[in-house]
Amino acid sequence: MGALSAKLNLARKKMTKEKISYNNAIVEIESILELIEEGKLDVDIEAACRAKMDKNAEKYPVERVKGSASKYTTYKN
Repeated sequence: MGALSAKLNLARKKMTKEKISYNNAIVEIESILELIEEGKLDVDIEAACRAKMDKNAEKYPVERVKGSASKYTTYKN
């Protein structure tokens, strides 16, 4: 195994799935905000976030999902 491969292997071991997901989310959010600021993306980010939260509230009603990690289809009537 070469030196570069060994370094990449070590870096992979240190990066947990949670860290990778978090870092990817930050990059995506920053990219979207940059596009909005540059006028290249016409999105009301506050309205979009509120709409997503409203949809999640419908899919995951607190009284039925609190303390559970099940998929939303579990909670359908």
